[in-house]
Amino acid sequence: MPKLSNHTEDKVPEIQSNDSCEFDFEDALGDVLNKRYDQERRAAELLSEQFDTSDLPEEEYNTLFTQMFDKVRAEDEAVDLQKKRSLRRIKTLRTQEEIKSAVDAGYKILKQKVIPSKEIRITEFRIRNIFTGKRNIVLYSFDALSLGTKWYEIVRKVTYYPYSFPSNVAAYLLPNDLQVGERVILEDLIEDIVGESHAWGTYRLDSAEAVWNGEKFEIDCNSYKVRITFG
Repeated sequence: MPKLSNHTEDKVPEIQSNDSCEFDFEDALGDVLNKRYDQERRAAELLSEQFDTSDLPEEEYNTLFTQMFDKVRAEDEAVDLQKKRSLRRIKTLRTQEEIKSAVDAGYKILKQKVIPSKEIRITEFRIRNIFTGKRNIVLYSFDALSLGTKWYEIVRKVTYYPYSFPSNVAAYLLPNDLQVGERVILEDLIEDIVGESHAWGTYRLDSAEAVWNGEKFEIDCNSYKVRITFG
């Protein structure tokens, strides 16, 4: 698995775009909201089937609605989990030693370059306590913007790619009986795809479903939802 880099310099590494599952914030937010609205609609329908909601006090309705919503969400998560359990998992080789050992042992592999995406980066503030001189690093956020007060000053704002890898080449370990059209789970994605979006930046997706086309894995961009927060 990739490690978050221990960034100490302001230099941003050269990065390239990954065309696979290109990240669009508005589309990702729309997907999250649409799923939420669908779950709320189903929760409201379940509530109406079990109660005469027109006679329920607002506080009781809200309590029951929350219970129904939690039930719907839990059911959806259980379905997703059951689906993923039925799929074969593909392992990733991250070091040259792992790749060489697999090839020497007769395993099939799919080598790929590790290309950092320009869409994945985080922003930090380097701050200093005006009275003590003590320095610290905080992630960019709306709350962090208020740090430039009588207590702290923002010394520098730094944006960088937050991961480091042991090699610029990695490989998927291919089962001998992998079938064309087979859907699998790539446990540790080599491709850089946005999996989380926050005020301070974006993080890569750990794993995703993909389909083997006989030559490479085609990642199913609809098999995951980007986690989004605000603030």
